[in-house]
Amino acid sequence: MQRLLPLELSSIFFATRDVPRPITRYFHSLVNTDRIVYPTRLSLDGQQPIINHSAEDATFSRRIDPPTPGFSDHELKAIYRDLLRLDIETPDISFDKRIPDPAVVIPRLTRRLVSSSPKSLDEDIMSLSAKLKTRLSPIASQYPIEYHSEGKPYSAVLNALHTNSLIAPLPLLGIDMPVSLDIMKPLEWASLVDACLHYLDFGAIFVLFRAMKRSLQPIDPNLCHHVLELMSKEGLLYEIQAFFSEFMQDQSEEGKLPYLLTALCRCHLYSSTIQLLHSREAQGHIPSMKAYRALIVALLHSSGSGNAPRSANAWNLFYHMRYVAHPIPSVQLYTDMILACAEKREPDTLRGFDLWAEMTVDKRLPPSVESYNAVIMLAARGKDSAPEAIRLAKQMLEVGRDANGKPALRPNRETYLALLEAYKRLGDVRGARWALTRLATVGENGRSEIDTWALRHVFQTYGVYRPPFRKELANIKPKANPSKETQHMDDENDLHLATLYLPRGGNNDRILPQTSQSVIAEVDALFDRVVQAKQSQAKQSESGTVEGLFARVENLYAVAESYISAYFRHSSLPQTISKARAIHTLLDVDWSPNMIRMCLQHCAFNSKGTPTAQAIQFSDELWAIWIKHVTEVEHLPGRWISTEPGTPASRASLPVATLKPVVISKIWAAYIHLKTRAGELDSAMALVRLFHQKFPPEAARKHLCPDIPTNSLVSLSGERTLIKVIERATIDDDTVPPILVFSDMSSLHQALVQVQRAKDIDYLTFLLHAYAGYVRDRRGMNLHVGDVKEGWRGRMPMGNEEVAKARRRMRAEWQRKTGRLQPALPRRI
Repeated sequence: MQRLLPLELSSIFFATRDVPRPITRYFHSLVNTDRIVYPTRLSLDGQQPIINHSAEDATFSRRIDPPTPGFSDHELKAIYRDLLRLDIETPDISFDKRIPDPAVVIPRLTRRLVSSSPKSLDEDIMSLSAKLKTRLSPIASQYPIEYHSEGKPYSAVLNALHTNSLIAPLPLLGIDMPVSLDIMKPLEWASLVDACLHYLDFGAIFVLFRAMKRSLQPIDPNLCHHVLELMSKEGLLYEIQAFFSEFMQDQSEEGKLPYLLTALCRCHLYSSTIQLLHSREAQGHIPSMKAYRALIVALLHSSGSGNAPRSANAWNLFYHMRYVAHPIPSVQLYTDMILACAEKREPDTLRGFDLWAEMTVDKRLPPSVESYNAVIMLAARGKDSAPEAIRLAKQMLEVGRDANGKPALRPNRETYLALLEAYKRLGDVRGARWALTRLATVGENGRSEIDTWALRHVFQTYGVYRPPFRKELANIKPKANPSKETQHMDDENDLHLATLYLPRGGNNDRILPQTSQSVIAEVDALFDRVVQAKQSQAKQSESGTVEGLFARVENLYAVAESYISAYFRHSSLPQTISKARAIHTLLDVDWSPNMIRMCLQHCAFNSKGTPTAQAIQFSDELWAIWIKHVTEVEHLPGRWISTEPGTPASRASLPVATLKPVVISKIWAAYIHLKTRAGELDSAMALVRLFHQKFPPEAARKHLCPDIPTNSLVSLSGERTLIKVIERATIDDDTVPPILVFSDMSSLHQALVQVQRAKDIDYLTFLLHAYAGYVRDRRGMNLHVGDVKEGWRGRMPMGNEEVAKARRRMRAEWQRKTGRLQPALPRRI
């Protein structure tokens, strides 16, 4: 008897949809009229032929029928596919990705609908056609607003739609009911709308939608939401309300709320936005989870200074929503909160993993690709948890594989960027190479997704990487007469191997760079290839086609900053200085503040003892560039100052300095430390006085952060955020102007003490205490408390008697610890 395969036997117990009744067909095949009876015993010679027994013998003999032929490969695959089928919802393609390219659609519409030459038809016929259109369209009497477009690709089509002068077929006669004129297909309308959104031409949007209503074209709700999302991001409150009143009259107030909340946040009206949400709750109209998510995401990703207090408000709103309205958040909201834990300056790893376990284990919500990307990025932000990020990526690939071995959750660009972050923390060059090659083909139709962030992660991985070979630890015997030809061949081999891991095609598992020279050779090869690709891309952009491996790399200078960071670790100071100058000459760009900070810190803290003359000369050149840049922007408001409410377009027109206060302080501290090491104490003190002149300590008490919550009372009722998981005393203030602290000036203070310059010591002590005191006062003014220590510990507001008692108790504890207050003697019994 032919043995059945295990997979065929499993089909007896599991039914499938692709193969009709496999079990019935198998058992039916056992019933046949012509049966072959096998012998019950064998002969001595072992060559007993098959014989037909009589009916009596047949009754006592076991008759075994031959099995039917096995299942075909197609049928077995169908069974296997059905057995491994998992009901995982695949995300639908977003509406904006289904819109065709406007660069292709608009020229076709212009040729088809707009008359660029003399009319071939008689004017009377055209006027008759216009009259018939007016009769058949019941809403054609609504004349749109005044609009005229010039200089845009869609100007001709929009002006023709506005004036109703399109070349369209004559309407049919004898029809009583209104019919659609079918001027354009739905996707062509969507492509034209997308082109107007690209230019932020919202007047053209209203013209297009009125033309769609006039031609009785059904308006796709996805197209309306696509327009409203961009309007809300631009903070256009009036346009959003006008759009709803004219084109979405049947939409409820809850449908408008998410867009209004996002628009208010984009206008920097955060307090009004939160108050609007709580007022809806107090009226008994519980907002939808989409409205809560819109407000939380807008607070988490708000632009401008003071983002830390707004992030704290977002976290409080998240738990307030779960207490008041929606106990179980959606997968998208869980993903946003986990990503917010990862994007902090110091990632909140424990809270993020708690949310991940709550979503997947407690609530049993199926994670999506975005959820996995968020938790992988969260684990990748820490060196200790970076291996967990790699494990989670493997777990993501094992979720729901089909019969062909393809995972249900496929990695995308964000997945590999998160893995690059993990490899960077670990210094894993081999993993970074693999992730880079995967990014080269992860896009649609095998398109490259290598962008600026991917290359920055790769170069920073080389900067963290430590070569295993150290020449000072190896006992190497010098060769007698090394030939120059052999040395030249080794150098060429190193350069060839340095480019093998690139996506041009090569072995990703080759040997890792063993020395710092090999690391520099690899980063040079990669950066040269990127520069050559961008130069060829610039030539392709003139012809209109931009393709290539590094087509998505937009900021080449940011890549160069990470490239120089690898030189800081693996090369000498003279080579690093020459390479930095060569890059700025090659790219023809100015020195950025971040590049100046990196170079000055490298020159100041790289070596011990007196810095070299080349380092001092290079630092002086950078300082001259820096002072020139500071002088140019000193009349502009600082980046740490909160801007006035307004739309993003109105704020973009206002000149604001782009210098971060942290970068300013670090550049000044690094140059002062360099001058101190060089023994130029007079120059160092002159730099301190210059900093005091440009950024006085009194500025720390001005321009307070307006978004830090000041209410510390606990209440479970009222129009307010009821649940607060982040205490206001633990919220950072990221709007502090540039200051100097003692840790930055310790080397200068020590040098002044050694030469006994009492006046300079007193001045430096006064200045540092002034900065510390005014920042302490700023903290108390932000939190509305009298003592900073109580403010940090979340004490009660200023003015209560309990606060005074707590202050005296804390002062007594401090005196007892420092020994200034002797403890009382125990009483004698």
